[in-house]
Amino acid sequence: SLVFLSSFWSIAPLEIISNIDMRCAKLLYIPFLVAAFRDETLRDVAMHSLMLAVTLVALLSIFAYLQVSGFEFINPDHVFQSHVVFGFMGPGIAYIAACLAMQRTRYRWFYVIVSAITVFQILWVNGGRMGYILLGVLAILWMWQYLSWRKMALALSLYSALCFLSFNFSTVAHTRTQSAAIELQSYKNKTDLNTPLGYRFQYHKFARQLFLAHPFFGQGAGAYSAAVDKETVFKEQKVGMLNDAHGQYWLIAAEQGIVGIVLFFAAFLSLLWTIWHLPQVRALALGLLLAMALGQFCDSLLYHSPQIYFFIILICIYLGEIHENAI
Repeated sequence: SLVFLSSFWSIAPLEIISNIDMRCAKLLYIPFLVAAFRDETLRDVAMHSLMLAVTLVALLSIFAYLQVSGFEFINPDHVFQSHVVFGFMGPGIAYIAACLAMQRTRYRWFYVIVSAITVFQILWVNGGRMGYILLGVLAILWMWQYLSWRKMALALSLYSALCFLSFNFSTVAHTRTQSAAIELQSYKNKTDLNTPLGYRFQYHKFARQLFLAHPFFGQGAGAYSAAVDKETVFKEQKVGMLNDAHGQYWLIAAEQGIVGIVLFFAAFLSLLWTIWHLPQVRALALGLLLAMALGQFCDSLLYHSPQIYFFIILICIYLGEIHENAI
């Protein structure tokens, strides 16, 4: 609601404001979908359909990476939009499948295969570095929830070995990990600020400047994009790159200020509190919330259609448990 209200004091032109408002309007689907997913069978069908769709994308990507006949024309890293999108969805699906493998032992091997396919795609094929981080964090969360301390130590060792193999035998993982270290060092030493990571730091810095200019209520919906145009910054990055600050927290701070940040975290904590009291879906939902919380440090996920639809569908499936219990 605050995003819509902030349209009235925004410095952005109407076209940008309406675009931002429409992106945020997707969240209005949540109460209707939660009501629709009160049926357990429908929840299962929706979740497994999403799982199979993401697994199919991962398989196509792997076939292209391995240069299987008939798949050579596919870019392994862009089967579905980009590595950024799959870098968010892939770890989420791998985590869900791993959880269901422990909860539904009758179909354990199916879920193990799904998880293995998506993990392989992330660690060997995908170039999204945030995907590496999300997968590692979700793997630790899964271990913490399902394994004893002794088994967790063993699982961590095995996962570390898998990452070691990926770094040493996957050209993509090796190159992307090394480039991250080089880009961080270049930004720190100010030898090259205009790298993928360097630009993200600059976007955040610019958002911080906008926030400090109007800290309480921010500069309004779409203000970041409008300010970039007005100040003529990041000229070489303008085409299709700067509709947001590539960081949801800084974007909210710049456009809705302290009030926006407080309300955003209040909504997130309220969702976490609700999920915590739904034991049947708690493990699954915690992974989704953690992925969303971490992903928003480097991307404005609420404004990115594939990721936010992925989040909305899954969180509504989990919250549908409330309606079923209320019947």
